[in-house]
Amino acid sequence: MRVLAAHLSDPSVEEALTRLLGDAETRVGTLRSLLALRTSADLQALVPSISSAAQSLLRSAAMLESNTPELLALALETAGAFKLKSLDQPIAAIAAGADTSEDNKLAALRALRELGSSQFDALAKLAASRSEPASVRTAALSALAESPADEAATAMVGMLSELNFEQRENVIERMATSRTGATALVGAVEAGDIAAEDLKPAVLETMVELLPEDATLKETWEAVSANTHRTLKLNGGADDYVAEPISLAGEFTVETWIRLDAGIDNKDGILGRAGSLDMNFYDSRLRVYLPAHGDVVVASRPMIAGVWTHLAVTRDDQGSFRIYVNGEFSAEGLSRSTSTFENLNIGRTTPNAGTSAALTDFRVWDVARTPREIRDNFDRSFSSADVGQIEHLVRCFSGSDWGSLSGTASVESTLDAPKLLSTTEAQQQAEMFARYRELAERPGDATAGKALFEKNCLVCHQQGGTGGQIGPALDGLGLTGTEAILRNMLTPSAAMEGGYRNYRVLTYSGRIVQGLLVSQDESSVIIRQLNTADQRIEKDDIQRAGFTTISIMPEGLLNELSPQQVSDLFAHLHSLKPADSQ
Repeated sequence: MRVLAAHLSDPSVEEALTRLLGDAETRVGTLRSLLALRTSADLQALVPSISSAAQSLLRSAAMLESNTPELLALALETAGAFKLKSLDQPIAAIAAGADTSEDNKLAALRALRELGSSQFDALAKLAASRSEPASVRTAALSALAESPADEAATAMVGMLSELNFEQRENVIERMATSRTGATALVGAVEAGDIAAEDLKPAVLETMVELLPEDATLKETWEAVSANTHRTLKLNGGADDYVAEPISLAGEFTVETWIRLDAGIDNKDGILGRAGSLDMNFYDSRLRVYLPAHGDVVVASRPMIAGVWTHLAVTRDDQGSFRIYVNGEFSAEGLSRSTSTFENLNIGRTTPNAGTSAALTDFRVWDVARTPREIRDNFDRSFSSADVGQIEHLVRCFSGSDWGSLSGTASVESTLDAPKLLSTTEAQQQAEMFARYRELAERPGDATAGKALFEKNCLVCHQQGGTGGQIGPALDGLGLTGTEAILRNMLTPSAAMEGGYRNYRVLTYSGRIVQGLLVSQDESSVIIRQLNTADQRIEKDDIQRAGFTTISIMPEGLLNELSPQQVSDLFAHLHSLKPADSQ
């Protein structure tokens, strides 16, 4: 088939393929072959015949109903891949059908999105229907948002105020990828139908490329871009990764900041290649998987979607692996391997799926960095210019410098990025730590420190079964050591566990609620605040929501204490041991 497709300019070849598509005996196999070739051969001359073949499959699927679901699936995939406009209306009818299964509705809506459907009335009804599953409504919104029709963009803008914040964010991102949608969004902002803050930096950047002459848009982008950071964005496609090959031999350290999208699993990862090493997130936990050993090390805690987290993986000269999370030791592997791993790629995992996340400051060292080195440098900024200047640093990807990208991977602007320290800021922080470290290690009055602990810490934290329920329990805190305690108190936003990042909600009524995100489901979020009953907020009432880069634990707690009180408090904190060790 590949040979025939390469000679389509020959009338006899085109005739032969047309005949194969028209024959019921060979139609299915021919379509599947052409689908596999569509990105490597010019099949434009065959589109009319492909369209006729897909229509025949739709009719066959309708007559045979559920006995041949593969016929419908193939017809829908073909319609989307080849953008068969002639099938727009019949596929819309399938999507809207009362008897169509959820899976078939989703497949039909995907096809409509890919072919650029103009059936905006049908799509709008599906998107607004409360009788449809949430997955179908979301898929209909996506198809409507990407429709090239002016009427679709107008309908979409009119629906934005009726969407919850998650749906609206998805729709705006999709509308911004077409000139029609971008123009409608600009009009919506100017009319006050949506807030300029609803347009994320990456969305604004895309819109500026589509509408470079729009003065209002350009002015908005210039104001926002001054505060943005550049990060790598991977969209979940199998081919979405950094194409620059990385090899690991002997000792190494791999580290990066990553913000994973929802639905974390082993399709997501920071570095790997099929059949070789795979640093993925099966069960939401970072792990190092080797085909010959299975999981050689697994992080002790799961990742939190939507939260920037620093991860480091080391291997020493004995082949032992360790994982660190936000600068702190998390796990050490039982299995060992000294194998060399070649041609790995950032963000690459299994062959049929890909990472859905943002990454920044990806660094590779040719030594197993010590716990102290990782802790002291995880929140520092580095660049490719530091390679060769800083001992053992062999690769560094950051800002716009990620080299060649594969698939739909891109470097985009964001206001949501981890706060990394410059050399000057790092020195100032080191001096602050040294000052408080000296006080923490002085002899202190543990009884006086306990009173300070109960007053300042048990308001949010629990210890020994008493206290608040906002921060993590502090049982066993004394075993973590002075350095870890200082990090949690002096730089809580850098040292915190992912789940304890501040979650902020802005409602349509203009109210801001922020605190600990207790839980969320399809319809609501639950927020916990100090000395307040948990608050349930319906997603339909939320204009914007998300994790901030700030810990729920306030900074500057030690600033309120005298030097002696700091020593007293640490005398008590060092005494906190798990109940079974006392």
